[in-house]
Amino acid sequence: CRSDEKKASIAICDKMNLKGYQMGKTKVFLRAGQMAELDARRAEVLAKAARLIQRQIRTHLARKEFITMKKATIRIQKIWRGHFLQSNLCVLVLVHSPFA
Repeated sequence: CRSDEKKASIAICDKMNLKGYQMGKTKVFLRAGQMAELDARRAEVLAKAARLIQRQIRTHLARKEFITMKKATIRIQKIWRGHFLQSNLCVLVLVHSPFA
């Protein structure tokens, strides 16, 4: 298990292009400023993940609101067509009647 953790620590340090670090039995010893560099990178990664989550939530909420508005619009159109036909039924019957 320890060798896996040590390999993972080495991989992280190499991926971040850290030079001059030393691996102890239980600790990684970094040079001055390297810890701040790692913290800055971690903050950047976390901020990117937070923006991704926020974007997905905003998209979901906007899509949900759009679908609600679309259904409401269709309902209003349906009610208006029914009202229009009902109020103009007499006129339509007389105009299109073969006896008129």
